[in-house]
Amino acid sequence: MQKILDYIKWFDPVARFCLLVWAAISTYRQGTLLFVIVLLLILLDIGRRWLQIIRRYPTIFSIISIVLCMLILADNRNDMIQVYYFFLLDEIFEMPHGKLQNSLITFHFAGFITAECYAIYIIEHQNFGQNFYTMFILLGAYAFLLLIFAVIHYYKWDRDKLKVLNTKLIEYSFQEREYLVANERSHISQELHDSMGHSLMAALMNVRYLKAIKDKSPEEKNRQIDELEELLKECVANLRGSVYNLKELDENINLREEVERITNKFNNLGLIKIRMDIDDKTDKAPSPVKTVLYKTIREGITNSIKHGNATSIQIHIHYVSNQIELILKDNGSGCAKIHKSLGLNGIIDRIKKINGEVWFTSVRNKGFTIKVLLPGGNEN
Repeated sequence: MQKILDYIKWFDPVARFCLLVWAAISTYRQGTLLFVIVLLLILLDIGRRWLQIIRRYPTIFSIISIVLCMLILADNRNDMIQVYYFFLLDEIFEMPHGKLQNSLITFHFAGFITAECYAIYIIEHQNFGQNFYTMFILLGAYAFLLLIFAVIHYYKWDRDKLKVLNTKLIEYSFQEREYLVANERSHISQELHDSMGHSLMAALMNVRYLKAIKDKSPEEKNRQIDELEELLKECVANLRGSVYNLKELDENINLREEVERITNKFNNLGLIKIRMDIDDKTDKAPSPVKTVLYKTIREGITNSIKHGNATSIQIHIHYVSNQIELILKDNGSGCAKIHKSLGLNGIIDRIKKINGEVWFTSVRNKGFTIKVLLPGGNEN
C-alpha cells in the first residue's frame, strides 16, 4: 500500500495537468467561455503547487474548482473534466477529517449529479423514464470511486497515527540508555555524598578533638593525627573512585550491546525489520568513536522510520584499512534531493569532530543510505 501511495503522490499532479491540457485542446473550438474556464482550472492547479494563498485556504479553492467543473459538465460532458472532477476528491480527503470535509464531499456529489442530470435531461433532451438506468450507473460509479478514495486515505490516516506512535516509541527507546545512565549517575552521586559526608564529619570531629587535647601527651596527638590522615586518604580515594566511575559511565559504551538492544526492541514490536552486521573488533575502538557510531545509528534509524517510512534497515560496521566503516541503508521512500535537516547536520558535526567522513545518498523510492568512515585506531 505504501508503494501505491508513493506512486499516487507522483502521478496525481502530472495526471491532473495532462487532463486539463487535453480538455483545453478539446474545448478550444467549442466556445470561448468553456476554454476560459478550463484555463482557470489550469491556473488553479498550478497555483496549488506554487501559491501560498491557495495552500493556505484549500477549502475555498476546492469549492471554486468544483463549481468551474460543474459549469463545464453542465454544458459539455467532457470526458477529461469528468475524470479531473474525481481528482478533486483526493484533495478533499487530504483535509482534516470532520464536518467540513463531509460537507465538501456532499457538495462534490451534489455538483456531479446536478451537472450530469442537467446535461443529460435538459441539454441532450433524453427521457428520464426511458433512460433512468443512466442515473444508477452514475451513482454506482461515484460510489465506487468514493470508496476507493476513502480506503486509500483511511490507510494514510492510519499510517499517520502509527507514525506518531512510532515516533514516541523511538524517543523512548533512544532515551532509555540516557535514563539508565542518569539513574546510575544519581546512584554514584548519592554514594559519594554518603561516604564523603561520613568521612569528612569524622575528620572534623578529629580536628575538634585535637584542639581540645592541648595538654595531652604527644603520643595521643600523633595517634589522632594518624587517624585524621587515614580519614582524608579515604575521602580522596572515594572521590577518585566516583569520578572514575562517572567517566566510565559517560564514555565506556558497549556498541554491540547497545545496538542489539535497540534493534531487538524494534524487531520485537514489528515496527521495522533491522538487520545488523557488526565486527566484534569495533568494541576495541576509542570510546569517542563508539559514541559517535551509536549516535549516528540512532539518528539514522529515527530518520528512516519518521521521514522515509522504511520497513527494513540494514546496518553494517566493519574495519577497512584501520578505519571503521558504517553503512546504514533503508528501503524507504528516499528523495531526489537531500535537504540536510538538524539531525543530518548533527551527524556531520559529530563525525567531523573526530576527523571522520560521512556521505548521504538517496534515490526517490529506493531508500536512503548513510556511509561513515571513522578513525578506528589499531584494529588488532
